Amino acid sequence: MTRRPFLWGAAISAHQTEGQNQESDWWIFERRILARRGLQPSLRAADHWNRYKDDLDLLANAGLNAFRCSIEWAKIEPQEGKISEEALEHYAEVFAYAKQKNINLCVTLWHFSLPQWAAAQGGMRSAHVRNRFLQYVRLCVERLDPLVDLWQTMNEPMVYASEAYRWGSWPPNIRSHFAALRMTCTLRALHRQTYAVIRSLSAKPIGIAKSMIAYLATPRASLWTRMIQHFRNFSWNRFFFVGQLRWHDFIGINYYITSIAGRKKDIPTAEKDDMGWECRPEGLVHCIQSASRMGKPIYITENGIATDEDEQRIRYLDLHLTSIQKEAKHNPLLHGYFFWSLIDNYEWDKGFTKRFGLVSYLPVTYARVPKPSLSYYGQRIKEHPTSKSRRSIHGTQKK
Repeated sequence: MTRRPFLWGAAISAHQTEGQNQESDWWIFERRILARRGLQPSLRAADHWNRYKDDLDLLANAGLNAFRCSIEWAKIEPQEGKISEEALEHYAEVFAYAKQKNINLCVTLWHFSLPQWAAAQGGMRSAHVRNRFLQYVRLCVERLDPLVDLWQTMNEPMVYASEAYRWGSWPPNIRSHFAALRMTCTLRALHRQTYAVIRSLSAKPIGIAKSMIAYLATPRASLWTRMIQHFRNFSWNRFFFVGQLRWHDFIGINYYITSIAGRKKDIPTAEKDDMGWECRPEGLVHCIQSASRMGKPIYITENGIATDEDEQRIRYLDLHLTSIQKEAKHNPLLHGYFFWSLIDNYEWDKGFTKRFGLVSYLPVTYARVPKPSLSYYGQRIKEHPTSKSRRSIHGTQKK
């Protein structure tokens, strides 16, 4: 057993921050659909592609030791079968710079957006596209694995299935319960296949980032209400893992929302953010404890708040960091926490209207402006260090 630091980090995704993702399906969607709602396209987003050193410097200087990011398939393979060596080399440079700063990297291989050519062929509904995705994964792992600490095959597969195939809010804008369920099952299988490809090349831990909602009930809620919440918890939080745990070396939890059922007067009030989500750190603890029953290491791969008021973000951090630090003291499965997000970004179908970042930037110049919440986060983890006696982060053996 070795003693290593608890991972304290921040997260971003490629399309939301890098900018100029011109070959992706979202580049078209932003202009054809979101523009009608008065939303600006992503364009340069936060210009992370060109300013990654500034961003990683800010993260490291604040005292954080981990960074979660994603690789953009549309930049690696902008045209089917045509690989961009320039893009691959760029990601290698980003990851190498993170290593120079002693930053642990959690890398997601697919975070919602697709190359336009893949979307035109049916996206992940197409077996051909899924096979192309596996080839893309193989290429990324072959080239970048020495620099990566944790691999994630995909981000929030059930959110993607719901938004893109149930509600039609994201491309390809399909509205069908059946299509959403079918996509969920497709992504379960794709995760297994992706895991197998990575494991054939790498000994690093592999998982996903799974959106989890805390489904709770008030003490006086009826048995029927409790049963409904139990069913919701199973269908949203557990279904993706049923019969699948051998293909998950760790559980990545993305937590934002708590749903409390019962009489309205019995539900305690809570502060809301600009998304309408309530600040309930007890929900995060519930999700951690529920996921712990699966017996796998746990990372909080996203947790954050959309607000223009940084004082509110600091209050949110205070409550959630307190909960994480208490839980980590007695839960050996809890290995790390990534705040969403490092920098204000393009929030999908909300455009630039929702700000989650610990860092802002100036218009036109994109010069970084750290918010007080970033230094608060760093100070909190310095004052309350969390470490565990456990196996190395690279303890998984190549099969």
